[in-house]
Amino acid sequence: NVTQQGALGLVRLSAASHMHHIVMSGNLSGWSVDVYVHSWNPELARVLDAQYGLALRGSLHEQVIPGLAKAASQSLSIARAAALARRHELHAGRGHWQYDHALVMRLDAVPLEPLDLSALSAGRVTFAEHCCLDAAVDLSDAEAVLRQCGHGLGATGYGGVPIINL
Repeated sequence: NVTQQGALGLVRLSAASHMHHIVMSGNLSGWSVDVYVHSWNPELARVLDAQYGLALRGSLHEQVIPGLAKAASQSLSIARAAALARRHELHAGRGHWQYDHALVMRLDAVPLEPLDLSALSAGRVTFAEHCCLDAAVDLSDAEAVLRQCGHGLGATGYGGVPIINL
């Protein structure tokens, strides 16, 4: 079926971009990058999980909740992924170890350039619908955004890179 093939293609493209531009790029820059995936598509669970290989530390794939607003769906999805990461922190460090940063992004976002994780602030939460520059709250944020996704695509390009501090 054409729709399923398109979804599989998008999953593979997005995950390959995440792995290349975030996970492997981060690892080469000295970051240890773990991946947690939450989706509202259990039919793609095996394919999604396989794309992240050894970087995947946890995943949860659930049925869509009918009538759930987009913002609520995204918030719940982020919360579920954060809970997976927190469980890993508690198990791996017996309660004495925490991630320094958490990068949260849509599974269908396709980063076009390596992401310099050191330029991102762990003290802010950014949720961008279009270009991440739209969410810059001050000049230092705007400068960091331009360094990270100043790819020239404008507001219709890169979908943004939200950051949360767990």
